[in-house]
Amino acid sequence: MRKNKVKTLKIQPKDFSGRAYFPGTEDHPFHTINSLDKYTSVLPAFLYPLIFAGLLYLFTGDWVRSLIYFGFILTDLLILTLLPRLRVSFGPPTLPMIFLAIFRFPFMLLGLPHAIVFQALGALMVIYGFIIEPQRPKVERYSITKCQNGKPGVIKIVHISDLHMEYLTRNDERVIRTINNLGPDLILFTGDFFNLSNQHDEQTNRDIVHFFNHLPPSSKIFAVTGSPAVDTGESLDWILPQMNIHLLKNELNTLDFQGNSINIYGLTCSHRPGEDSLRLQTLLQDSPPGGDVNILLYHSPDLAPEISGFNLDLQLSGHTHGGQIQFPFIGPIFAASLYGLAFTNGHYLVNDKLNLIVSRGLGLEGSAAPRVRFFSPPEIGLITLEFLPDNVQ
Repeated sequence: MRKNKVKTLKIQPKDFSGRAYFPGTEDHPFHTINSLDKYTSVLPAFLYPLIFAGLLYLFTGDWVRSLIYFGFILTDLLILTLLPRLRVSFGPPTLPMIFLAIFRFPFMLLGLPHAIVFQALGALMVIYGFIIEPQRPKVERYSITKCQNGKPGVIKIVHISDLHMEYLTRNDERVIRTINNLGPDLILFTGDFFNLSNQHDEQTNRDIVHFFNHLPPSSKIFAVTGSPAVDTGESLDWILPQMNIHLLKNELNTLDFQGNSINIYGLTCSHRPGEDSLRLQTLLQDSPPGGDVNILLYHSPDLAPEISGFNLDLQLSGHTHGGQIQFPFIGPIFAASLYGLAFTNGHYLVNDKLNLIVSRGLGLEGSAAPRVRFFSPPEIGLITLEFLPDNVQ
């Protein structure tokens, strides 16, 4: 099986102390945009295709063109409305439909045959991005080699992130089956159990418990929480006693595998790298001497530039969803990171020392955010951690 290539990244930490807002926190503008849904939902969803078609008619005076536009927007609404019934995602359809209608509008100003071609292509992209790809989890394979004085051996680690559970989906069931078939020694989860739409939903809580309790019973599971706005205390207090997982809150857990010690550090993410790096430094100083391999679980990759000089071998993170939308030969155009597109997904070697693996995650953002993945499928990370004696090159 093909393993992911390591991307070398030299990057200096930035000072974000004066920043007004941070990704994944309540005061981020994303949450303001997300709240637009309560205003757009005032009107019945089926009226918006009529409104946009009317605007195009006012702009062009062409009723045939407007009728075609109306038909494609109505198709988008039908697809978005079917998503819950297909058990793909469960968000409200109105705001995503409006965004799609806005994106479609300029192409309706082309010559009519060309406009129809582009609109049909857009419909195919909506079907693929909203229905097909979110249900196709992909196993990404990574390899880490550690030379040390312990015994040679291989440990199989599954890394998952950003579950964003609304209700149990077909994708969640495929993920459970795939992980069970992989038979990992260790499962590491890097946060965002919940979805912004379903933080206080009893069925959602039960479905999260179902998901984790159906992972391989022989695998130890360690986790950290995700963004403060997503993984809230009240909901966590309900699910955690029901699951056989170890939630690490700024603490260390040491395991012995095949005669090798693995230190797993779990750091709660505030999305403020300067503050969180100080907490991690304190945790490292207060911990026993390092193990044969030192792994950090932390929700966001933004911490990596700050800690690349620390005594850590591997940082596992998620949060960015791989941008959620990527384009061939271009890649993602947006990632919820303080460092922009510096590390969206994959395996990085940060400043020649720290291995950073960033997962695309499993789920989708909540509330009215677009429930779309395009060339950024849900990810199950399979990490082969191999221990070699010091004298092996």
